[in-house]
Amino acid sequence: MTRRKAPTSAADRRLWLALGTIYLAWGSTYPAIRVMVETVPPLLGAGMRFLAAGTILLAALLAHGGTERLRVNSREALAAAAIGTLILVGGIGLLTLAERKVPSGLTALIIASVPLWVVLLRLISASE
Repeated sequence: MTRRKAPTSAADRRLWLALGTIYLAWGSTYPAIRVMVETVPPLLGAGMRFLAAGTILLAALLAHGGTERLRVNSREALAAAAIGTLILVGGIGLLTLAERKVPSGLTALIIASVPLWVVLLRLISASE
């Protein structure tokens, strides 16, 4: 069995840094939501989280491209509003409500299994 060397190129290090950031950010999300729902109403907490994230993204867009990056047509704005509403209410909103009763570890495990369900359902639908 051969042993892999540690990443040496800058691209390899950036890749591992990005992966570590995702693990840290998503890994801390569910325990943080669990703590949040103990002190703040769940949907209010989720809304504050989305507002903070939107403000950070808006600042990043303005810093890197000015107002030109904010131009969207009405169809794009409507689609973005619909998707954002579904994620806030249907995804994160229901998750924050559930975390009042369900342990955060189980919540994270269920959410992490979603890609496996997608693959399984696609395989089942392709075989029909």
